[in-house]
Amino acid sequence: MKKISLFLTALLAASSALAANNQAAPQQENAKTEFMFGAKAANDPVGIWQKDGRHFSKKDLSKQFCWTLTNFRSDSGNVNITITLTSPKNTNFNLGEHISKNTTTHIFNFTYPITQTYYNCWAFEESDPEGKYTLTVKANNTTFPTQVFTLTK
Repeated sequence: MKKISLFLTALLAASSALAANNQAAPQQENAKTEFMFGAKAANDPVGIWQKDGRHFSKKDLSKQFCWTLTNFRSDSGNVNITITLTSPKNTNFNLGEHISKNTTTHIFNFTYPITQTYYNCWAFEESDPEGKYTLTVKANNTTFPTQVFTLTK
């Protein structure tokens, strides 16, 4: 089972930190929304992006998958984020208290207060099926490009 427990912690930390930054940097209002996906160090979800962030090994515990969405603006009071993950075989995904069991398509919906940055990181476990995975993130009515990545032994 994939454990994606950093999502809520990371998002709340980003919200608090960015609230202060948003007041200090009004020029960011015209900044372009940016979606990024790849690997980061397992102990540093806000750190630098690592090389070869599309291929992961179950034995490599030094990195995790992450995605970030920065400079996202919304006219409503909240941002609705839908995360869709596909796996090569039936498996389980766990995002905090949201669980998707024994399927190849995993869809999670969240509603968050507006911040300028959202991100999520997770790691694979030994029991996860090897092969091709996809990730699609949608924020309100904006769907970002589907990301394809692989898991090996």
